[in-house]
Amino acid sequence: MRTCRVATVIVRLHVEKAITSLMIAVELRMAGVDFAIEKGIAGPDRLGCCGLSYGGYMACWIVGQTDRFKAAVPENPVTNWVTIYGVSDAGVWLTPEEMGGLPHEIPEVYQRCSPCYPNHLIKQGGLRCEKNQERQ
Repeated sequence: MRTCRVATVIVRLHVEKAITSLMIAVELRMAGVDFAIEKGIAGPDRLGCCGLSYGGYMACWIVGQTDRFKAAVPENPVTNWVTIYGVSDAGVWLTPEEMGGLPHEIPEVYQRCSPCYPNHLIKQGGLRCEKNQERQ
């Protein structure tokens, strides 16, 4: 019984660490957006975001956290950490390292860090770009 309690505490710490680092990343990016609006470089009603690879992941993540962006264009994003574990070339070593364990050990961490789970909250339009993987 004690092992289960310790494992639960460790999982909760991984979840909180992962979500906290994502929220800090969102806050830093939004501070840059606010600065651009303040300086007249960007219009608050005409914002979009895009990104490649990790930037694509963050573009997917950020539109699930705020409705300030009218559209997002993520290219080659990770949208679901469980599937990336199973299908990515780097998933079997990168994913457990990033998440703090394997998908079956800490499924709630994988779910909370995957941008696809709050899809029902996203109101913005988007275009997802994928690379051609025929050569792999």
